[in-house]
Amino acid sequence: MGITYLERLVLICGEAFDSFDAGALIRTESKTLMPRWMVTCPQCNQKFAHTEISAEVMKQASRDPFRIVSKPVIPHAGDKRTCPNCKNESVVHPFNLLYEST
Repeated sequence: MGITYLERLVLICGEAFDSFDAGALIRTESKTLMPRWMVTCPQCNQKFAHTEISAEVMKQASRDPFRIVSKPVIPHAGDKRTCPNCKNESVVHPFNLLYEST
């Protein structure tokens, strides 16, 4: 049968999580990582963070039967972002956003 995601977190981190924390936060020795929306640079293919997903948004998703996390509101014309790796500026649309939990 195997172990659940929550049981694996408890084994790795050595502490108990409630169901909300297990989906939203991963505790490490140095910091707490929040899930975030990532973008891939079209120039160098490097992934970089667009937006951290707030605890409130994750809490709302936990109430959704399909666990859908709402994407941030981006203007119709897109959102200009600069890649921290190659410094290329590109326009980001909602369909460019990728969910990353850690």
